[in-house]
Amino acid sequence: MTLLDPICLYFHRYSWLFAFLVLFVLLMPVYASSSCILRQQADDNWNACVNKPKVTLYGRAAPEQHMMQHPLLNSPFGKYSHQEYMSVQGTTVMLLLDGPLTCNNKLQAIGKLKLVDLGGPSGTKNSYRSWALWVETWQCFP
Repeated sequence: MTLLDPICLYFHRYSWLFAFLVLFVLLMPVYASSSCILRQQADDNWNACVNKPKVTLYGRAAPEQHMMQHPLLNSPFGKYSHQEYMSVQGTTVMLLLDGPLTCNNKLQAIGKLKLVDLGGPSGTKNSYRSWALWVETWQCFP
């Protein structure tokens, strides 16, 4: 009996576990990277993407959007200290970023999507409801 025999016996006995762990490690990046990609106007598909970590939105930066009736969700300092907007096929999305958005054309933003709903009576300022994306990365396109 050699020194490697107990190791080989142990490996042979638990090879199914080893195979499972290898498969899990190989597939984990694929599972983790697959998330929601939204290019069209908000619909029921957007609800399935709420709170997922890497939601990708494609649209246009909307620098002309004003905060007049929008609640401020950002802090004046720290992470997500800038609040900007983008349009995804007519759906306005509030972007919370670490710095100012320098795009004024096509835009890809990746982050955590949430639906902000103040829940007030319909037709009042407190009835505000909109999509917001806590942006981790973004990219401008020409």
